[in-house]
Amino acid sequence: MNINRDSLKDAIRTIVVGEFRPVNPVLVYSSTTGRFDIQSHLNPMNPDERVISGQLDTSEGGVSDYIGDATVDEVDELIDGMTDDDITADFLSDIDIPKVARIFDEADGYHICDDALDHLDARGPAHRTKADAIRAAVESGYTHATGSGTYWDGVRRITRDTAYAATDFARAGGRSRSESKVAASRENGRKGGRPTYKSAIEEILIAAGDMFSGNEPDETAAEWADEGFTPEQVQSWVDVGCWDALTAAALRDAKVTPERAAERAADLIDAAGGKIEAADVYTDGSPMYATCNGDLSLDEFVGDSEAE
Repeated sequence: MNINRDSLKDAIRTIVVGEFRPVNPVLVYSSTTGRFDIQSHLNPMNPDERVISGQLDTSEGGVSDYIGDATVDEVDELIDGMTDDDITADFLSDIDIPKVARIFDEADGYHICDDALDHLDARGPAHRTKADAIRAAVESGYTHATGSGTYWDGVRRITRDTAYAATDFARAGGRSRSESKVAASRENGRKGGRPTYKSAIEEILIAAGDMFSGNEPDETAAEWADEGFTPEQVQSWVDVGCWDALTAAALRDAKVTPERAAERAADLIDAAGGKIEAADVYTDGSPMYATCNGDLSLDEFVGDSEAE
C-alpha cells in the first residue's frame, strides 16, 4: 500500500496533543494518495477514503491505542522506525476496499454492474426505478454507486439507511409495496383533467431549484410519487430542505414530520456550535442535506427525537 509518512506523523501528533478540530474525529486513510488525516466521521468521504479508527479520544491528554504513551517529540522517531509492513499491520489491517456499482439505463430498465469493468454489463436483472437499482446494489454488497441510474453526478456512498428505510422492499407483481400503494392515487390524478401527481410534483421540484429537481426532473418526480407522496407533502419536505425522496420516506416511516425534521436539524446545528461551525461537521453545513446525501445516518439525524 502507498504510505504517506508525513501525513501519518501529523495525525499522530494531533492525537497526542488532543487538539481536535473536527467533531467526532476519526483517523482516515486514502488508498489513492496514501495520506492519513483526521476528519469528522459525519463528513462525506471520497470512495478511496476509509475510516481506520474508532472515534478518537477528545479529552485533555487523550491518546490513541495506536501510540501508547508516546510524546510529541517521540512521534517522528516512532513512525520512522516502522516499516511499511508495520504501518499496514498496525493501522490498515482491517481496511475494506470500497466496491463501486455503476447503475445505468437500458431499454428494459436500470442495470447494475461493477464500475471496475471496462464495459457496461447488462446481463443481470433490470430494475424498474433508480431506487430499486440502488437498493439492489446495496444488497449485492456495493458501498458506492455512480452512473446515469443514480440521482447524482460522480461517485457517492450508498447505505442501507438510505436504500431500505423508505420501504420494507416487499414486492408484489414486480412492484415495491409503496409503488403499488400509490398506483391508484396516481391514476386518480389523471381524472377530470387534473394533473397527475408526477407532473405536479415535477413542477414543485423545478421551482425549488436544481438541488431538488436533479438532472432528470421527471425521474426525480417519479421517485417521490412512487414513495407515496402527494404534491402537498412534497412541498412540505422541500420547504425544510429535504431533496431526496428516499430520505423523506424514511423520516415519514420513522414518524418524523417535516416540521419536526426542521427542528431536529436546527438542534444539530446548535449542538455543533452554530452555522459556521456546522459547516465543518455537516455536508453543505446542513444536517438535512447530509442525511439526504447519505453522509449522516437516519439514526444520527433522528436521535432521541419523538414525533409530535
